[in-house]
Amino acid sequence: MKVTSFEKCCKVEQQAWSALLPLLKEKAFDGRFVFTDKGRLSKLLQKIVGDAIFNDRKGTVWSIEVKAEKENKHGNFFLETWSNRKRYTPGWMFNCDADMLWYFFLDEMRLFAFYLPELKWWAFAKENGRGLAGRIWDFPAKRQSKYEQMNDTWGRCVPIAVIVEEVRHKAYDLTQPEDDDTVPF
Repeated sequence: MKVTSFEKCCKVEQQAWSALLPLLKEKAFDGRFVFTDKGRLSKLLQKIVGDAIFNDRKGTVWSIEVKAEKENKHGNFFLETWSNRKRYTPGWMFNCDADMLWYFFLDEMRLFAFYLPELKWWAFAKENGRGLAGRIWDFPAKRQSKYEQMNDTWGRCVPIAVIVEEVRHKAYDLTQPEDDDTVPF
């Protein structure tokens, strides 16, 4: 039986969540959190708050959008600008209003955690010498070609080194114990 691209994506996502759950439970008050991927409100919640919601130990509510890739093949983050360009559906860089973006590479067991509003400021509004045009436009648009899919998905492949240097973040090596319990970094 042939495995579809959707099934491959789901498998990567499941493997990523298996690796990320201990960290999420550690950050969440009493280890409690809510996934937003099932139910009547899931489509709305996914678009607005991302993949998971939790309270930290101080009671603050946090929402996380998780992006997982099987391997860090090219040293880039894929920042989705079009979910479906043919249907004029903006991507998660425009639509998602989560507090945090967790970008995870399974092969390295490496997680990059960003405040999503700060990443969006860098992408769309940061002063770049030409006015408030944003850094994302400095990188070419590319069509997602890793998986066959119905959507015409496009984004900007931005070198990890560029974003790590220019946007506040925390990198986690999930093969090592974490000694910092602050949220989200």
